[in-house]
Amino acid sequence: MTSKKRRLKKRLILYGSISLLFLVWMTYFDDHSLLIHRELKGEVSRLQKEKKLLITQIDNVQQQIIVLKNPDSLKKYAREEYYYKADDEVIFIIDSNTIDVMEN
Repeated sequence: MTSKKRRLKKRLILYGSISLLFLVWMTYFDDHSLLIHRELKGEVSRLQKEKKLLITQIDNVQQQIIVLKNPDSLKKYAREEYYYKADDEVIFIIDSNTIDVMEN
């Protein structure tokens, strides 16, 4: 009976140490370790957020392209953003900061 208990105890110690060694190896040292999986999951979630942001930006740009196909809105956009003018126009750019200084 004691020899069976000793063999059982030795087997438990052997299998337990092998299992522990396997868990440590898979957690820290393997190419497919749990730490690498955690980092990759974080990167995937970051990239998915970036993808959603880029999709909304693409939608906004596509809507702006549709609006700018109209020549009147294209002229308005060019005048507001790039200060373009027609040949018979004069443009005065008034900075709001200078107005505040003059009023005070």
